[in-house]
Amino acid sequence: MANVLNRTTLRYLRSVNTPDYPTSDWIINPDISAVDGVLPQYWKLDGDTVLPMTEAEMDAYDASSAVINNNLEADALYEDPLFRRLVTLVFKENNTLRQAAGLPLRTPAEFKQFLRDN
Repeated sequence: MANVLNRTTLRYLRSVNTPDYPTSDWIINPDISAVDGVLPQYWKLDGDTVLPMTEAEMDAYDASSAVINNNLEADALYEDPLFRRLVTLVFKENNTLRQAAGLPLRTPAEFKQFLRDN
């Protein structure tokens, strides 16, 4: 039995059957003492050495995670039937006003992206 760390996802598993985890994908019994007390999402690899991210790397990770989470939340919200009807109504009204003002109409994809961004 060994502890293993996935080289791609940095998923850490304890007490596994070692032959089930090829060394091409997994580090067997990695030394994780350098990341003691550090949340796993802030771990990084340098070769087979597990290290904590720098503050700048943590900030960049947090910023990218926030964008991803916001997009997932927007996608989930957009799938709600009531929300879709409301968005469709706002979309049509918006395009009516844009047309009256001589502006180009927005496509549904552009409007969805606008919702994500705002």
